[in-house]
Amino acid sequence: SIADLIIINGTGLVYEIKTELDNLDRLENQVADYYKAFDQVCVITSESHYDKVEEIFAYSNVGVSVLTNDNAIIPKKPSKRDQTSLDSDVMFRILRKQEYETILLKHFGYLPDVVPVRHYRECKEMFGRISPIQAYEYMLQELRLRNQTDAQAFESVVPYELKSLVYFSGFRSRDYIRLREFLEGGLQDVFSIS
Repeated sequence: SIADLIIINGTGLVYEIKTELDNLDRLENQVADYYKAFDQVCVITSESHYDKVEEIFAYSNVGVSVLTNDNAIIPKKPSKRDQTSLDSDVMFRILRKQEYETILLKHFGYLPDVVPVRHYRECKEMFGRISPIQAYEYMLQELRLRNQTDAQAFESVVPYELKSLVYFSGFRSRDYIRLREFLEGGLQDVFSIS
C-alpha cells in the first residue's frame, strides 16, 4: 500500500484519496497497512463514495473527509490517534540506512559489530527490540529531518525550470548532489569516463 500523502507534524497523518474513479475494494486493507507505520489515517473521498466510506469506518479511528464538486475538502469525521497496530518491521523498512543507524545509536549507544552482509539483518533485529511506540517517535524524528534536508537541497540546487520535474522524481540527497555537480560542471564531471 502506498499512501497518497503523509503529513508529519508531531504525529504522522496518512491521507488516502479515493475519487469517483477509484474502486473501494482494497481500502480497508490499505488503511490497516497505514496503521502499521503511522498513528492517524484520513480517507478523502468523492461525494459519490462518501456513504460507503462512512459506513466502512463509522466505528473506527479513521477520519473521513469529502472532496466536493467545487474542489473543497469538507471534514466529516476527525481522525484519532491509534498506535495499537504499529509494527517495527514495517517502520524499519521505511527508514534509510543512515536513519536507522542514527536511531540505534541513540537508543542503544552502539551499532552491531558484524560483517557487512549481516549488518541489515542485525540492525533490523535491534530495531525490533525497541518498543513500537518509542520506535515510532524515533522514526518520525528521522522523517522530519529527511524532509527538511531534501527541501533545503531542493530550494538551493534546483533551477525554477526544473522544479516540477525534480519534485515528482523522488530525488534523494545524493541526487541533489549529482544535479548540482552537473549544473556547475557539465556532464563529463558527473559521469566521468575512464
